[in-house]
Amino acid sequence: MTPGEKTRWFPNSVVQRALRDDERHFVQALTAMLEEERPAQLDPANTVLTSEGNTTFIPVLPHSVLGGLSVFAWYTPKDVQICWAEIGDLTYHDDLDMSRTVAQLSERRESELIKSAVAAIREQLHQCIEILEVRSSPEANSAERRFRLKGDQVAIGSFPSWFSRFRRKEHVTVVSETSFADASSPVFLGRPQIDKWIDGLKRDEESNITIEPTNHSRGRE
Repeated sequence: MTPGEKTRWFPNSVVQRALRDDERHFVQALTAMLEEERPAQLDPANTVLTSEGNTTFIPVLPHSVLGGLSVFAWYTPKDVQICWAEIGDLTYHDDLDMSRTVAQLSERRESELIKSAVAAIREQLHQCIEILEVRSSPEANSAERRFRLKGDQVAIGSFPSWFSRFRRKEHVTVVSETSFADASSPVFLGRPQIDKWIDGLKRDEESNITIEPTNHSRGRE
């Protein structure tokens, strides 16, 4: 890997402070893995670095053609959570708070924590994504498009399964499957709106709005 190649990952950084040494090491290890994998449905130009406060660091990997569907990590010096989310806006990280957590990691040594986190993200690049059509009834003409990890019962970004008893029954059809590693995607639902994400975060900075972590146990398992 040449120095020039390294810079193509995470060109969109809106971390409003200097990175800690461990965060830099995490980015270097993550970049090396991405260079090895080179997932077909992940454009380096769309990858983003953001943060919450002084302790939580968040690299975001958006799928190239599934709107804002992304894999990301909540990283702190003590633990890491690997998650999936449908991101429409990063201004207040609300979409990240509705994420699906797939791995929670805690290691005593920094090097082991980073190694485990990168391995978990690598695994998610090959995770099967189900593309769903959700209707209010089998006869309904209009359908909402959602995403679900294969084997899950609830779509990414949805309320937990226990909440379903308070809602009208939905009729779900799996229309196709894909992953970050697939050479081509079966559908095109739009590019991730990276400019909108970045603009929202920059507006926060100009308005002196600080996003502080409230509880590191984020997302939905």
